[in-house]
Amino acid sequence: SYLKQRVVLNPGDLLEQVVIEQHPLGVPDLRAEIRAEGWQQLAQKFNIQGTIIAPISYKNRCLGLVLLGSQRWGYLL
Repeated sequence: SYLKQRVVLNPGDLLEQVVIEQHPLGVPDLRAEIRAEGWQQLAQKFNIQGTIIAPISYKNRCLGLVLLGSQRWGYLL
């Protein structure tokens, strides 16, 4: 499955920003976001627009990420 694969963090990507800062990040339209290259295809396939990406962390160590998406524009889910 696409959601269970390992993802490489590239400098400047949204996922890298969430992992380093350890804070959730809102994206108004994931389909048009250029800093989320691998996720644009998934967003177009499932019509995901409003998105929040949040880290799963324990004791300041990032264990994974959660991506919450909506088919409506804006990131206030």
